[in-house]
Amino acid sequence: MSELKGYRSPKYGHLGVYFLSTGPTGPLPGERVVAVIYSKDGAILRRFEQRAGEVLQEGYVDFFNSPRCRPTVRRLPVVDVAPDGAETVLLEDFRPSMGMETFSRTFGEWALRHGVDEG
Repeated sequence: MSELKGYRSPKYGHLGVYFLSTGPTGPLPGERVVAVIYSKDGAILRRFEQRAGEVLQEGYVDFFNSPRCRPTVRRLPVVDVAPDGAETVLLEDFRPSMGMETFSRTFGEWALRHGVDEG
């Protein structure tokens, strides 16, 4: 098997699941979570990722960095990307304030449904 990129999932690595990015505070930092499932020959079969979606509220920045400054608020969907590029929305808008339980459950279901047993 070729050298696989990313961080092997501690819980679902036996199914070929690797993280290419674990978010801003994870062991493989990046802007958002991106995980893939590798086939036995090292090809990427599926992708699980959080995307920056539609803008819900425009941000504002001024020269003086006044109290009116605010970041742009976007919808943050979590999607499954199939080999043919078809996308399935798994979570419409995931926010960290929703807690890791929702994210972990969705990720686990995705890994078990699409993972490839290495055995």
